[in-house]
Amino acid sequence: MKSFKNYLLLGIATLSLLMTSCLGDGNTKQQLVVYGYVDFDMDIMQTALRTEVGPFNIPQLVSNNDYLKQYVGAMVEVNQNQQTSNKYVNATLLNTPQVFTSNSDVYNHVDDIVIEPNEKPIEEIAIPSNGSYLPLLVINDNLLLATSHKDSTDQRNNLKIYFSNKDQVTTTNINGQDYNCYTLYVRSFQTTPGNGVVKNAYKYTAFDISSFVSEKRLVEKQKSKAAFVILVKYISKINSDGTFEYATPADYHKVIVDTRLESSDSTN
Repeated sequence: MKSFKNYLLLGIATLSLLMTSCLGDGNTKQQLVVYGYVDFDMDIMQTALRTEVGPFNIPQLVSNNDYLKQYVGAMVEVNQNQQTSNKYVNATLLNTPQVFTSNSDVYNHVDDIVIEPNEKPIEEIAIPSNGSYLPLLVINDNLLLATSHKDSTDQRNNLKIYFSNKDQVTTTNINGQDYNCYTLYVRSFQTTPGNGVVKNAYKYTAFDISSFVSEKRLVEKQKSKAAFVILVKYISKINSDGTFEYATPADYHKVIVDTRLESSDSTN
């Protein structure tokens, strides 16, 4: 089993850690939020939540067909005294899992971005946590985004991801390490107008960016790079004259992608 300590140090699929005890006090239970894909795992020959650091056996989750072949986030409790395998982590579900809607609307920008009549700004693209935001995730070459919007009652929006071959590769530094950085753009389009009170609304989306990632992974492998970074940009303000502003990029708008993983391997 990948030890719980190593799981935390890797910090890939763990977006939030809520310690229930201090180190050394004898309490072996810990709570955390894990994100992954619910599917049959050939390595352990059973259905599991397949995360970037290995499978989680969560009986209450994997036994529910509503979550099968879905990207989900769930709060779980791990008891280190109840681990029975060196291939997966046993865990207990603590909340109703958050399902990410699968989306394959990924397009290449042929021209410069022009605001469309039904386009709406996005408030934020990361999951809020204790007054800050948690990093983005790429799992099985799907980009998991939690976007927030200012929507009126019954309003419906559709999200799309764009990239541009005109963009220049930049360099970004994360924790003292330089990476080549590629940009994706997420945009929101109103499909159904709403009525009533404007309120905060959240959308949880898993974008299939496998073609984009595969192309960049090959390029970076040829440069003998072990990883690269994807920066996700979004339009946070649209002016009446059609001009717009991007949100200021932050570290939590970036995600590191390993070049050594293929799409079919990235959750094993």
